[in-house]
Amino acid sequence: GIDPHTDTPMEILHTILLGFIKYLWHNVVSVRIGKDKLKHELLKTHLSSVDVLGLGLSHLAGYTLIQYAGSLVGHDFHTIAQVAPFILHDLVPMECCDTRVALSNLILLIWQPEIENSTEHLVCSILFSLKSCSANNHPYTSSK
Repeated sequence: GIDPHTDTPMEILHTILLGFIKYLWHNVVSVRIGKDKLKHELLKTHLSSVDVLGLGLSHLAGYTLIQYAGSLVGHDFHTIAQVAPFILHDLVPMECCDTRVALSNLILLIWQPEIENSTEHLVCSILFSLKSCSANNHPYTSSK
């Protein structure tokens, strides 16, 4: 059988969902979108109208995911991680979208129980996605 304590190579909840995803989501809502009411409404609309049927998720509550961005739980961040590249493409700079796509690729690998040719797959997908997210020009390092 599967033992999640020994079969999971890292602690996904605290490392990924309540780490990277939480802080990047909070940055999008509070800094990138900020007080721009039009972008807030667009983000709510995008979240509420995205079709999540194929992801096995229930309807997204856009208002809740934005209003309580700093108080969400792991399940919320798992959902955000899956839909963020699709809902943010016209609301944040392209570099932010590239970062989201790279994180989505990483999350896809983390939740796979087994990956054949994992080294080749990792090099081809993750490093390719992360090439636009260099430390010298990272969109999340500035609060402007």
